[in-house]
Amino acid sequence: MLLSSSVWTRVLSGLGACVAAVLVLVYTFVLLFEGMPDEEVSAGRHALAVAKLIVAGAAGLALIVGTASAWRWVILGGCALFFADLALWLVWYSGVFHTPTYEHPEPGPIAQPLLFWLLMLTVWGAFPGLLAILAWRRRPERPHPPTNVAAPSS
Repeated sequence: MLLSSSVWTRVLSGLGACVAAVLVLVYTFVLLFEGMPDEEVSAGRHALAVAKLIVAGAAGLALIVGTASAWRWVILGGCALFFADLALWLVWYSGVFHTPTYEHPEPGPIAQPLLFWLLMLTVWGAFPGLLAILAWRRRPERPHPPTNVAAPSS
């Protein structure tokens, strides 16, 4: 039996909300672990972590509402927030907000394994993209026909 795209849209929206909830917990832990901005943690890096926490929370909230109501634009907004979180993560990874040190760092960026990049592109790119396509293609709900109930006459 083949399920309709509306069911898959709601299922993926619910899974996206769960992923966003996990991301909120991870970003909260990062904020608690780093602490307040000081000589080791720049204010820009701290603000970026706070922005990621807010964006992930808003994406999770939008996807929860989208799961419950199946509203197309709410689900698309949650997907857009996931894409914004990916962009913020790439800014975080670029190291723009790292405080300069006087130690001699090893040349070049820190290499990440291929599995890490595949996971990043899947969670922040493929799943929100698929969900956005499903939400866009889903047929809108038809409004219920008006009932022909006559008003009581006096």
